[in-house]
Amino acid sequence: MTDSQPPHDSHRFSDIPEELMLRINQLCNKYEAAWKSGKQPTVEQALKHLAADDRSAALSELLPLEFAYRRRAGLTPRLDDYLARFPTLDRTWLAHLLEATVASGSPHAISIPDQLGDYKILQRIGGGGMGTVYKALHQRMDRTVAIKVLRAEIQRDPELLRRFDREVRTVARLNHPNIVAALDAREDQGIHYLVTEFVAGPDLDQLVRHRGPLPLKTALDCLLQAARGLDFAHKQGIIHRDIKPANLLRDKSGVVKILDMGLARFDSPDNPAGTQLTQTGMVMGTAAFMAPEQARDTRTADARADLYSLGCTLYFLLTGKILFARETTIDTILSHVSQPIPSLTEVVDVPEPVDALFRKLIAKDPADRFQSAADLISTLKQLSLPTTPQITRVASPRPLEPQLENLPPDTTQNTRTPQKTSLRAFSLGITSISFIALLVFFLWPAPQTPEQQSGPSPPPSDHSNSAPASPTKSSPEPTSQPLPPSTPAVGSYSLEFDGRSSYAHVPDLIPVAGETYTIEVITRMRSPTVANLVSWLGPDWMTIFVNPQNGWGVGRKFQGNSFLIATGQPAPLHETIHVAGTFEGSQLKLFLNGRLAHTQPVEFNILDAQGGLYIGGVNQRDLNEVRYYDGFIDLVRISQGLRYTADFTPPTTFVHDSQTLILLPFREGRGTTSSSLDPSPRTATLTNTRWHQEQ
Repeated sequence: MTDSQPPHDSHRFSDIPEELMLRINQLCNKYEAAWKSGKQPTVEQALKHLAADDRSAALSELLPLEFAYRRRAGLTPRLDDYLARFPTLDRTWLAHLLEATVASGSPHAISIPDQLGDYKILQRIGGGGMGTVYKALHQRMDRTVAIKVLRAEIQRDPELLRRFDREVRTVARLNHPNIVAALDAREDQGIHYLVTEFVAGPDLDQLVRHRGPLPLKTALDCLLQAARGLDFAHKQGIIHRDIKPANLLRDKSGVVKILDMGLARFDSPDNPAGTQLTQTGMVMGTAAFMAPEQARDTRTADARADLYSLGCTLYFLLTGKILFARETTIDTILSHVSQPIPSLTEVVDVPEPVDALFRKLIAKDPADRFQSAADLISTLKQLSLPTTPQITRVASPRPLEPQLENLPPDTTQNTRTPQKTSLRAFSLGITSISFIALLVFFLWPAPQTPEQQSGPSPPPSDHSNSAPASPTKSSPEPTSQPLPPSTPAVGSYSLEFDGRSSYAHVPDLIPVAGETYTIEVITRMRSPTVANLVSWLGPDWMTIFVNPQNGWGVGRKFQGNSFLIATGQPAPLHETIHVAGTFEGSQLKLFLNGRLAHTQPVEFNILDAQGGLYIGGVNQRDLNEVRYYDGFIDLVRISQGLRYTADFTPPTTFVHDSQTLILLPFREGRGTTSSSLDPSPRTATLTNTRWHQEQ
């Protein structure tokens, strides 16, 4: 290997040719995936995939990754070790790179006391590029606030401190009901921090990922309020440059507030702070919502770049998907530059004027967009909508953050002036069985004549948020003999799947990457086809499958790798069986009628896919490898955590408890939808299924 000394000025990643940039970016992704899968690859191994002339450019990207992952694995990266491995590297450059990585990656780089001046620190509630955000209490005024504490490396860097001071001056000028208010800025015990109001409610990113895409009227109301805040900021000469759903808060009364003006720049040619900031060569903003001209040169971003980001935000609010989403940041940026503008009407049912508004917001050329937020506000006010717009729900691909309690009602609110002090609550919630859910369970309406239909997907209902419960064992002492399969009660209903085109779909239930889950199915198979009974598509998606060769099995796409296990024994036909799979990272277990099955690994490449929960089959739009189930499904339940860890007795009655994410008993007996037995039920849309009544 012939490594050359990295030049300090020309070695910046953003300066290398685009083709090489993409190759290095993909190499870094594979390198990280290898570490996450339990391997410990070296930089030298990764560099073998690059030409000798390109390896120097990759070192500044790969070395920090190895530093960080070695530290996570409990291995201390040492300067002398790396100088021995890379003797031609400049010692000063390598030492600086190692020091910067350790400082930025250390969660203990700065210790936060319980008290900062008059503010009592209550809890950590989030973080961003500038630092960590805490909930705090101003003790003299008895007012709850949010405190942003700068990262340690920023506190040590005079240039970054100047940027922080600039942020303070920026937000202090903004007093508007649709902008989070700045209250104070201090330095205490050597710690620099900014104090803002504390807003009770989630940001729009969290709201969509917890509840699914917003109704059209609600989404447009959020857009209008954000535009009002931007209009005020733009008239003050301030460009936000990082508008995205995560920076738009919505409080309990429906008021939307723009968060984090820290990436704003003064739009004044004689303001030196704005010039100093852009001279660093930093590309600011979030790639998935960034205007093409902003990605090319941050200094060219004006008010119209914020409007482009607002258009990308509208797409996410209505579809739950990221516009031009790609696997890497660079690919995403290039897609915003080169990909044709899509039509909203291709993915959701919206009126043509809304689609036209969206397409104008995200025009590639700033001259083709709305030229000001005021123009957008005027168009939104004149927009004529149907009385009851129907939105076709599309699944959200983003993983969930820690779940929130007290989400605001999913109703459209008019813009109003908020209370002087508002709260932002970030906390884990545990949902118990509600009285209404119990009434639904015991007073279910009598079934009527079965019928077979298919129709469009209705909007999903809101759902409860429950924190992962501790692993539980549902059984008394395990028995040594398998349980006999249960027999459905006479008169009860199940869903019949034809093995050709039948499936049930819950689009708004998305798995969280890396989380632990239990999936259960009660079913009777009619013919030995290769089929997926359950396909829970999304990050680290999971499946319960069956085929004639391998029998029953479970699989998971985890951190880019495929993990599958199966019994290797033929699955019995025409027998009711309780199948349960547990998914803890890449560790999978399969239980049949409550007994831990003897399984063996199965070689198969699981494709990446999004689309929510599918039962009995999958729409080819979301997963091209479709395997339809031929048989009857009585019930599906998905739980957080490991519901079963050893042999157990399958429940005879299923209820929604603190672990349950969704419980579908399929008991309606008619119609093209089925509701979950939850406090806030979800809706499964049925396609080409039949209701089957036990005789």
